[in-house]
Amino acid sequence: MALFNISYDLIKDKDYTRLTSGIKKTVSNWARPLESTWLVEWDGTSLELTNAVVQFMDTDDKIFVSGVAKGTMSWRGLAKGVVDWINNVVSRLRAA
Repeated sequence: MALFNISYDLIKDKDYTRLTSGIKKTVSNWARPLESTWLVEWDGTSLELTNAVVQFMDTDDKIFVSGVAKGTMSWRGLAKGVVDWINNVVSRLRAA
């Protein structure tokens, strides 16, 4: 398992419900620190995660998926629950 960032822009048809439901079906552990940004645990590559998520997007939408490692993140103003989730996942992944 690894921690990944999913960021996206929905262009013409902004079907956020379809996308958010799709991400929740694709990954079992996630946090949503910003409106169009998700942090997820995924047991695969960033390309595999991208391919799993794009099926819930339109062809004109944009997506960026990247791996996240401890010491490479910083934030301001995130909800306490999101910060707790990040710290928990990073600690657990680091111990594995």
